[in-house]
Order: sequence, then C-alpha cells, then structure tokens
Amino acid sequence: MLFETWGVPADTPKRSLSTGESVLPELAEDKAVAKSFFRHPAFIVSIATTAVALIAGVVLTVLGVLGEGPAKVSELAITGGEGNVHLTWSGPDVPYSLYVIEPGSDDVLDISQLVRKGSEAWVPRFAELITDDSCFVVRAAESTAPVTIDPSTLESQGAASVCVADATE
Repeated sequence: MLFETWGVPADTPKRSLSTGESVLPELAEDKAVAKSFFRHPAFIVSIATTAVALIAGVVLTVLGVLGEGPAKVSELAITGGEGNVHLTWSGPDVPYSLYVIEPGSDDVLDISQLVRKGSEAWVPRFAELITDDSCFVVRAAESTAPVTIDPSTLESQGAASVCVADATE
C-alpha cells in the first residue's frame, strides 16, 4: 500500500505504477528470405571490377599489338672537327641512348650521358672514347635489346648508326 504522507496510510487506493502491457510491442517473427546469390552486393562489385580489368587488358593488348613500336631515330648526321664529333638526329621527344662500337669488336661503350637537348651529342676526341674507326648507335632509351650495327637489327629497334669515318668537316 502506498502512503500519502510519511507513516500515514492513504484513504484512497493509488493507481499502480506499472501497466499490464509491455513497453515495446511484440514483433511478429519475419521469415528470413535468402537473397539471390546474383543480387548480393559483393557479387555485383566483383563482377564489375572483373569486367573493368578485362576491358583494360584487352585495350592494352590491342594497343601493344597495333602500336608503332619503339621510337624511331631518323636523319642521324655526324660532323667532325679537331676537338669534337657532333651528332644530331631527329625523332620523337623521348630519352635516347648513345653507344660507341668498334667494328670487329664486341665492345660496346654507353655514352648516353653526352646526349644534350634530347637530339644531339658532342663527343670529345681527347677523352679517347672514340677512334677514327668507331661507329655510333642512337636508339630510344626504352630499348633493352643488345646493341649492334647490323642494319636489320637497327631497323627493328628503331635505331640508326653512323661512323666517324663518315663525318663531314
């Protein structure tokens, strides 16, 4: 029994503090419906990323097969002087490698550090990098094939060669 004042019982009955009803409604149990495998978000994302990867692979393969190949060096010219040999060439705006080959020898000397402005090189004679028999090979730096002065190999690499003996004064 509840009291109105301390120690004195109430004359009238007080309403109960709790109700007979639950505070939260009872939820009817819902049937668990399994999602189709093909409608699951993870499956959809994986299919989409796989499709993008396959399309990118096909595009890169087609570009690789139909591409122009390595950058081609053209109009390689050499001019000589008492102190230097000057090489000039034409080609796309890519880094180039410059090599010295002595005919009849397997020795190849990489002098790519002498390339200036991307399409010319000054080779000093006093550095003893070249002789009157030396030949130069210029090709795109991306090429990794062995260096040679064989014309068919040079053509396939997009390279060009010229010899010191061909220099104009």
